[in-house]
Amino acid sequence: MTRTGAWICAAAVAGARCLHAANFDAPLPDGERAKLSNVQQVELARADKFYRENNFERAAAEYEIFLKQFPDSPVRPYVFFQKARSINGFESADSAITRYNELLDYYSDRVEYAVPALQFTAECHLQNRDLPNAMKVWTEMATDPDYRKHHLTSYALNRLAGSLMEQRNVEEALKFYRQCAVDFRSASGDQAFKALGALVEEYTIARPNEPELRKLYKEAGGFDRTPRTIGAGADVAQDKAYWQGIWERVGAKAGTYPIIQIDIKRRLLSYWVGILKGRFPEWKEFQEQVAAFEREAA
Repeated sequence: MTRTGAWICAAAVAGARCLHAANFDAPLPDGERAKLSNVQQVELARADKFYRENNFERAAAEYEIFLKQFPDSPVRPYVFFQKARSINGFESADSAITRYNELLDYYSDRVEYAVPALQFTAECHLQNRDLPNAMKVWTEMATDPDYRKHHLTSYALNRLAGSLMEQRNVEEALKFYRQCAVDFRSASGDQAFKALGALVEEYTIARPNEPELRKLYKEAGGFDRTPRTIGAGADVAQDKAYWQGIWERVGAKAGTYPIIQIDIKRRLLSYWVGILKGRFPEWKEFQEQVAAFEREAA
């Protein structure tokens, strides 16, 4: 695979229903469950069983019983969350939002439950075709000093940035894409890679900006799927992988412009000729590519 294939392509963010997968929930750690009395363990296991079986109405009822029976239980944040998730499975989006907000009213400091509750709240707003309120929720996740570190926030950042892009609020969108790409490069690799793809596309093709591209390259540990350590003092100007990635990406894009967009193509190539020309005089393949760009830009 060429480096163009290894370098990133921006991808669409998953749809609303994807977050109903189990790995986006907030499971109770075994250690926490073991601390409960036998009676609490039995009652909670019953509710969890109905939830796993997608019997959400019965699960919601059982979680409510648990909350009333055990007002001092240490797992109440988990049970509040599970009750909201259950209601999300059989009642309206508005009802689910009310229950998620109930959790947030009591346990906003329990990040492991608050962030998933916020993410599902945003999804409920989308089910109601209420993008502005979904974006408000994503913004809260992105800017809160504790919530912004949770892995689910990487999804929120991509959704928020993508929505801002559609609204032509490019600078704000790039800010959130960058937060995702850099902060979650290791912890949430797929989402960071999507965000990185959007940024690389922006700085290479849509609005070429080599200084910003170079800065991002260092911050993100390169543009391949697996990041690498690039020291603060590293000279990207001498990094052949960086420059090869640029020319291959620009060359691939240049080949897609129809004749009606010849001026756009020429502006793109002219920009990069100005950046690439004069570098690596001993690198034959590089010089041939720059010369080809120069001919096509004329």
